[in-house]
This record gives sequence, C-alpha cells and structure tokens, in this order.
Amino acid sequence: MRELKIKFLIIATSVVVVLSACQTTEESMDKMASLDCSTAPLPEFTIVQPASDVPKELARFSGLWKGKWDGILCSRLVITSIEADGTANGIYAWAPGRNFNAGYDPFEVKISDNNLKFGTNAKFSFSFEDNQKEVLHGRRVTNNYTNIVSMVRDK
Repeated sequence: MRELKIKFLIIATSVVVVLSACQTTEESMDKMASLDCSTAPLPEFTIVQPASDVPKELARFSGLWKGKWDGILCSRLVITSIEADGTANGIYAWAPGRNFNAGYDPFEVKISDNNLKFGTNAKFSFSFEDNQKEVLHGRRVTNNYTNIVSMVRDK
C-alpha cells in the first residue's frame, strides 16, 4: 500500500510540474518577448502573408517564433507560407548545444486540427492551446522523453 501511495505522489507531482510549465503568465510572456535567440541561425527568408481565403486558425501560425526548449535550448520557427488547405512551408532553427552544432531545417507540412507537425515520425508538434494568447506551444517526443517549449512572436 505504501508503494502505491509513493507512485501516486510521483505521478501527481509530475502532472503538476508539466501543467505549470505549460501555463503562460503575463510576466513569462514579457520574459519570452525579450529572449535573444539569434544563436539559432536562419537563412534568408520571406514571409508571405496568408491570402484572405486562409482560415484564421491556420493563418495565426504564420510568422517568426522564438522560445527555449525546457528553458534551456533556444530555437526559432518561421512559417513562411500557408495555403487554404493547411499546407505550410517553414524553417526550424536551433542554437548550439553540448553535443551538437547550431543549424536549421526547412520543411513542408500540413497543419490540421490546430497542430503543425514535422520531423521524423512527426516528433515536433506545435499548437495554440489558448485562443486568447499568441503563444505557440511545442512538444518534441523521442525515445519516450518529451521536451516542451512555449514560443512567442519574434520581431
């Protein structure tokens, strides 16, 4: 019975930590807005404004975004174009880490169900979890491990 209580406490604590990490306060939004992610290199690009026939829930993905995975690794995501059917083109860039160099990868994906996914086995996914805030929430899942990021628009 004691082991069951300990397992429950561990699971409950993990859920609280994950949920609190996903919440975005005005203070954290200000901190994210001032974040310098220029160490995540991007090639030259042009953002094509979505046409009037692109639904608003898709068009809001358009633009340049920045954030830190797990509060550590800077990255940038730029969605350069979006079509009415949800087809999107973009570039994902990351800063250097302990075991890897900085870099970027272009991609073409289909946004569906408020979710933009790319990478091998769609290991990266980004979505808006709150229609009132312009915060793009991301998850990266590999080998049963999940990283999270909240991204704000980069000017």
